[in-house]
Amino acid sequence: MKNIFSYGSLMYAAVFDPVAGSTARPTLATLKDWSRHRIMSKSYPAAVPAFGAQIEGVLWQDVGQDAVARLDRFEGDEYRRETVVVTKADGLTVDADIYRWLDTTTLEPEDWSREEFEKMHLESFFRIHAS
Repeated sequence: MKNIFSYGSLMYAAVFDPVAGSTARPTLATLKDWSRHRIMSKSYPAAVPAFGAQIEGVLWQDVGQDAVARLDRFEGDEYRRETVVVTKADGLTVDADIYRWLDTTTLEPEDWSREEFEKMHLESFFRIHAS
């Protein structure tokens, strides 16, 4: 079992559950020393290490091996899964895996907008991006 920290489309159960093929327990969490960015011409974000920054996201707890394999396939070669330490809303820290964006040349300087994603992309995201 793994914990998965999500910071973009996978923060939403409407995307996470069908991609993972199962449900997991979500809780709010924060990842320090990482930043989230828009990606040129994409509706989903990227995360990269960035000293002094932090990302608010969702921690999916107790994700099974099969679900992690499905998430890996969904994220593809553009991301690499690696382990970080996140702080849950209750103040406790736990290890979690995050999908790190690899091509930093495609990053926009501004943060990805959760509100814009919800308004413009969430409803159709899984249908468009699931293969």
